Amino acid sequence: TFDKGRLSQVKWIEGPISKSKILPIEQKLVEAHNVGLNFKDVVEASGMINLNSKMKYTGDSYSIGLEFSGKFISGENVMGIVKNSALSNLVASDNSMTWNIPSEWSMEDAATVPLTYATVIYAMIEIGRIKPGHSILIHAGAGGVGKRHTGN
Repeated sequence: TFDKGRLSQVKWIEGPISKSKILPIEQKLVEAHNVGLNFKDVVEASGMINLNSKMKYTGDSYSIGLEFSGKFISGENVMGIVKNSALSNLVASDNSMTWNIPSEWSMEDAATVPLTYATVIYAMIEIGRIKPGHSILIHAGAGGVGKRHTGN
């Protein structure tokens, strides 16, 4: 969570979900170990801009984080995307937005993958309708999404 305009106070919290919470069939409980914070999270937390995003107000602060890595209660290592509040101890993850972490990846690396790859897939395949043989100009190729577009 964070107080707007106080980036130095971003902190990991114990969220409102407990291990005994009964979730809908399409969700599973994940013990979050790492969260990927992106540039948007940082500029919103710092108070530089207000994008009116999916940040969740928790009463005295805002919750952030859209991508995470962690463990299902059953022990499998997973990564995924949620609407908000990934910066918490427990996350209710939608099964369609949660993937197993390859054994050669670290939890830290896995937390940085879901959102950038989802953005690339959406932009190139769904919006751009890119096909083999097409060319594409990657603007800002040094950022997370740019690197994923170029295969790095």
